Amino acid sequence: MNGQDYLRGADFATDLNATWTGTTLTAAIRQLELRQGSVAVVSVAVAGDVTPGKALRATGKGTVSADFAALAKQPALAAHLPLLRGNVNVTFDGAMADGVTGKVSLSAQNLVAREGALALGAMDLAIDAKLDATHSGTVGNTLIVTKDGRKSDITLDGKVGVKPGAISFEGRVSGDQLIVDDLQAFAVLGAQGPSSAASVVKSAALTPAPAPRRSVAAPAAPASKLTGPIKDTAPVWAGFAGRVDLNIKAIKLDAATTLGDLRGALAIREDRLAVETVSGKLNGNPFKISTLLSFDGKLARPYALAGTVEIPGFDVGAFLRKADPSAPPALETTFTIASKFNGTAANLPEFADRIQGQLDFKGSKGVLRALNKKSETASLGIGLAGLGAALLGQQKLAAGLNSAAELAQLLKDMPFDGIEVQVERGADAAIVVKSIEVLSPMMRLTGTGRIDAKPGVPFATSPLALNLQLAAKGQLANGLNQARQLDGKTDAKGYYLMATPFALAGTVEKPDSSDFWKNLTLNTAGGFLR
Repeated sequence: MNGQDYLRGADFATDLNATWTGTTLTAAIRQLELRQGSVAVVSVAVAGDVTPGKALRATGKGTVSADFAALAKQPALAAHLPLLRGNVNVTFDGAMADGVTGKVSLSAQNLVAREGALALGAMDLAIDAKLDATHSGTVGNTLIVTKDGRKSDITLDGKVGVKPGAISFEGRVSGDQLIVDDLQAFAVLGAQGPSSAASVVKSAALTPAPAPRRSVAAPAAPASKLTGPIKDTAPVWAGFAGRVDLNIKAIKLDAATTLGDLRGALAIREDRLAVETVSGKLNGNPFKISTLLSFDGKLARPYALAGTVEIPGFDVGAFLRKADPSAPPALETTFTIASKFNGTAANLPEFADRIQGQLDFKGSKGVLRALNKKSETASLGIGLAGLGAALLGQQKLAAGLNSAAELAQLLKDMPFDGIEVQVERGADAAIVVKSIEVLSPMMRLTGTGRIDAKPGVPFATSPLALNLQLAAKGQLANGLNQARQLDGKTDAKGYYLMATPFALAGTVEKPDSSDFWKNLTLNTAGGFLR
């Protein structure tokens, strides 16, 4: 065709056979093969029979295999195949009479996607289905993906019903391990690759040019009106109903995040989708989630979401260490987290900006290092200032600054008995710290503020803006008093208030307490010079 090669160096062989016996047609393709030299590019072998009648009866089985590295060498296919390399084998065996039974297995090895030459590893898929005359029956699917010694496996099995416009399913999803990155990589096979230059040339050569015609100005389109988010007229699960039970031992979301022992159920009805107490472990920390997503098409925002999350033992220190292994975590404690959330939306993506709710954190005994960042340098700096004041004859100032230096060491790695934090996410998507309290026999730290968390940005690196008040008893109160930091007032629990509140900035993983140490130094010096 137009001097272009569509197949190059290829040999084609086939062996077909068909016979009629009574009312039954029996046919077989014993061999249908495309070869390139000694390499079998595509091989097909199929056999079956068909008996026409009021109820069609048929059986069939066969195998199909393909070598994508060889296929990619053929000019007609080179620019259109999703794979650069890979060996794929498919076998099937089925029958149709008063229902349908069938088994399909696919084995794909050494897969490399055309898009980015991405290595995908190997995939094995097995499907086994038995449906009766009403299109109801059982189905079982098993998918295994292996790559670089890693293995993902998932099995879906249960009872299915198929009717016009509706599919129901009652079953379970189970597996030992799912590695999300390895599974997501297969999405690249759906990418539309650019056409090759040769394909463009051939298309131009084979397609006659249209006759020239005078251009006619099209009527101007009416200006579109922005009326807000596009409203879904039906739920995303429309046409599906049923229940799926979950039992997956591990899901690796990324190198640092693993969901373990995932158990629970997903129930779907025409107007609602419910997550029924899914439980598991996030990086070893237990959690429970219950969620109800409902749909009412009469409303401006038809989706309504409500749910709870419970995490009885979240190890904050371990979480912060993974974010920054190079330094001790700013806070070490085990939190019990209780969360309630809700929201409405015109479509599912809109929930990202409209979810609101409250999180309550209650922590066990632990260590606070949020004031450590400048404690060592503050201790050294204040100590040197005290030495300088002594040399200049300012003995009271020197004594006060030395007390401040000792105080800096006292505030380093502060142990506490408990911590409580209440956080809210409002309709404006801001994360507001409504209250925070850290309590020990000699220290009480309270405050409010916000965390500027944003989608796609790790929470640990989110900017922090807290306004805090330190109060003290015992040794810490004495130290603050000697450093002229107290104003003589006490809080509701009898702790002596530090004269000047301070701001805690930085990020969640790396708080910046510069404002605290600046106030400590200036207030101490000012108090003794007055």
